[in-house]
Amino acid sequence: MMLLDEKEVQLNAMNEELNAMKEEFDAVTGKLNTTEDDLHTVTTHLNRTKDELIVVTSELNSTQGELQTVTGRLNRAVDVLERTRVSLDTETTRRNRTEEELSRTKVSLESVTGRCNRTEEELQRTKVSLESEVTRSNTCSAELTDTKSRLKGARKFSNITKWDILYTEPYFNNVFSEELLEELKSSCKSWDLLDEFVGVNLTDNVIDHFRKHDVNKAECGEQRDIFDLFDEFIGVKLTRGIIKHLRSNHNDEPCDD
Repeated sequence: MMLLDEKEVQLNAMNEELNAMKEEFDAVTGKLNTTEDDLHTVTTHLNRTKDELIVVTSELNSTQGELQTVTGRLNRAVDVLERTRVSLDTETTRRNRTEEELSRTKVSLESVTGRCNRTEEELQRTKVSLESEVTRSNTCSAELTDTKSRLKGARKFSNITKWDILYTEPYFNNVFSEELLEELKSSCKSWDLLDEFVGVNLTDNVIDHFRKHDVNKAECGEQRDIFDLFDEFIGVKLTRGIIKHLRSNHNDEPCDD
């Protein structure tokens, strides 16, 4: 546009100059006494100006053609930009739908993950419980195996009872402790009668007492007088637990006829 304006300015200037020359030519023509050399000079000047005018006109036409070409390119670029905008709007809409689907999928995955975590926790608790049961079973099996092994080297009786395990280490002739009691209770048998003997030295007499007087199997009239039982605890420190045991388990009542 600036080039066109400049060309127009030049054209106007040349037109003005042409007009001025024409006026000068008219003035010269009006003068009959003008020399032929002056007329030739003016004619030459006029022709040169005419040629310049033709060149400027050609340049102006060329500039207009270039302007049309640039305008066409600009319009095509605008069309491309418009198509790009429409495509971008379409992709934005697709992206928004994809984000919504991803958000719903995330919520679903979080829900599934929560259920999986709870299931895993339940499985872990079940595993721990099963391992505990297996350990207990193995402990019982090992206890029974160990008891059988120990009883092979223990005193021989015609009637072996569960109390014979007390003849083995670490029980025989040792003070019976809470730890040893818990160890026995972890096996498959009931050892509640030993609760009152914590702190008592498990001598041969004490162990033999349990073998002879298993109160869980005693019948009416079979138990000896409570005072006769004191003979079995000679050499043993008589504790409140022993006395309580005798009163609770060996205070024989008369049989009903």
